[in-house]
Order: sequence, then structure tokens, then C-alpha cells
Amino acid sequence: MAVIARNLGISESGLRRWVAWADVDEGKKKGVLSEGLVELVWLCRENRVLSTENEILKCAAACFVWGKVLLIQNNLDFLLHFSRQSASLGVVRFGREVRIE
Repeated sequence: MAVIARNLGISESGLRRWVAWADVDEGKKKGVLSEGLVELVWLCRENRVLSTENEILKCAAACFVWGKVLLIQNNLDFLLHFSRQSASLGVVRFGREVRIE
């Protein structure tokens, strides 16, 4: 086996691994087929990508909510400031009606 590996330009352990995979694929030995390994690798990679995308979306949603909170807070601050200014000018608000005293 060492001579064949040298002729192919690969390590002997690499050639042994290929032979073992070929035996499994041909049904000579029990194990996971090469197709199954390829699918497993693809599924693991896909799972990693989806998990990363999910984390990004969670962060984006949190930023969106935090932005809304800040926007509401800024609007409340503005309304509070405006109502204080209006009161100092003698403007009184009753529901939709505005009276100037």
C-alpha cells in the first residue's frame, strides 16, 4: 500500500482512509456512506449559516425596538417641553379645545 500511495503522491494513511470509504460505499463494511457524509457536512454548514442569520435578525429586531423606544421617549420629551412652554404662555388645553387666558 505504501508504494501505491507514493505513486499517487499521497500519504499512506490517506490512501487507507479512501480504501475504507470505498469498502463502506460498496457494502463490504458497515458505516456511513460517502453520500451521507456529504449531506451531513452540508446540513451542518447550513445549520451554522441559519443560526448566524437568526442571531443577526434578533439583534436587528432589538435595535428596531430600541429605536422605537428612543423615538417615543424623544416625542414624550418634546411634548412635555411644549406643554411646559404653553403653560408659561397662558395656553390651557382641554381635550381638543385650546383656550388662551
